[in-house]
Amino acid sequence: MEQTLGKRIMENRKRLGWTQDRLAEQMGVSAQAVSKWENDQSCPDISLLPKLAELFGITVDELLGHKSAKVYEAEVVREDEKDDDKGITFNWEGGKTWSVAAGLTVLLTAALMIAANFVTNLHAPFWGTLWPAAMLVGGLVYMADGFSFLKLGVAVMGCYFLLDHLGLFAVDLGNLVFPVLLVILGLSLLADALKKKQKRGKWQVQGRSSKEKKSFTCSEQEGIFQAENSFGEQTFLVTVSKLNRGRAEVNFGDSIVDLTGVDSVGENCRLEADVSFGEMTVRCPRRFRMVCNNSGSFGGMECRGNPDEEPQGVITLDGSTSFGSLVIEYI
Repeated sequence: MEQTLGKRIMENRKRLGWTQDRLAEQMGVSAQAVSKWENDQSCPDISLLPKLAELFGITVDELLGHKSAKVYEAEVVREDEKDDDKGITFNWEGGKTWSVAAGLTVLLTAALMIAANFVTNLHAPFWGTLWPAAMLVGGLVYMADGFSFLKLGVAVMGCYFLLDHLGLFAVDLGNLVFPVLLVILGLSLLADALKKKQKRGKWQVQGRSSKEKKSFTCSEQEGIFQAENSFGEQTFLVTVSKLNRGRAEVNFGDSIVDLTGVDSVGENCRLEADVSFGEMTVRCPRRFRMVCNNSGSFGGMECRGNPDEEPQGVITLDGSTSFGSLVIEYI
């Protein structure tokens, strides 16, 4: 039997540990209105659906119970065109960005190593060429998804180290490399902070349609999850009745670890968050309190919102940030 809109509202409200009064306060309606929604006596106004879905951390389609399958448009080729079609079509999807960056990095490294055999005074050792090429290509490719000083800085420093290892850069920056990295990091953190500031004075995580959402159902016996993301943007939804521990890692990317699907936490629940050249947002229900310990270099941690006065459990978060940021968001 298909679940009604009211039942989905009730289910998501209970998942967050909210009362009808609290949901009514967040929506700007009366508790009686919420009660009528959940009992299918009335429906929310259509203008309230986006805000309601945002509070629940789901899409409007999921709130309405609409599940659409991914449809690929078929190409019809006539018989007389099969032999004549000699064109090449390039398809660059958001989820394949890391593959594009890896492919270009390998090709650039190979091209430079081959050129070193024909060009005098050109030195292209494999490892000394590969990792600067990865920085250069990765920074340039990921700026296609949106400009940031961090991505630009990675590309610039990759270009400098690559030219330096090839012996093509006559200027030795020496002690300037470290201050330049600090300037790039400072500009990146400042720009990110300013662009995420909302007019209402609240902080909000804005997702992109290209993000891939992954769901993790942890073992009921162990209650452990592990999420890894490199060169991309992903949202990880953790679903488990009792969470004991977990680990999330992001390198040159943007990750969201959503804990709203966790019913309860173990007595010594501990999470590890490792961020390198990227950003990680941990969404934590207000019914849990997070005790955060952060270490690393040239990184920052930010907490948005507050837990309930009497939380149902405590989660210890051990963060390690290097040229990145870690955000704790209570919802």
